[in-house]
Amino acid sequence: MKGNGYVFHLECSPLNYGTIQVNYRGAQRKSEIPYTGTHILRHGMAKLARKVGGGLDAVMAMTGHKDIKLADHYSKCTEDDQKEVAEAVMKHIREKRSEEDITASNVISLFSKRSATN
Repeated sequence: MKGNGYVFHLECSPLNYGTIQVNYRGAQRKSEIPYTGTHILRHGMAKLARKVGGGLDAVMAMTGHKDIKLADHYSKCTEDDQKEVAEAVMKHIREKRSEEDITASNVISLFSKRSATN
């Protein structure tokens, strides 16, 4: 059902871990994908929590880890993730600058500087 808040559920009631393991193993067998175990789901969820939540605190809250090193291990970001975040930050800065029309006397646009020298 939509909007119940659980990723794995049956009629809006959360599934226990054993049920998830059995169903996951069965799905992998049917698809003829080698069984890797449900532990890999923890990595995906941790990475998603870090990406969406913005940091290791979100990962620790989602996975229940008490050790920040484990939370970091499970949620390692790739170069693509880092690039995506950097682009989002730059987009946010550009939007704020255009909204507020910020002009600072001590900031020189590299674009205008390059154009002037060419």
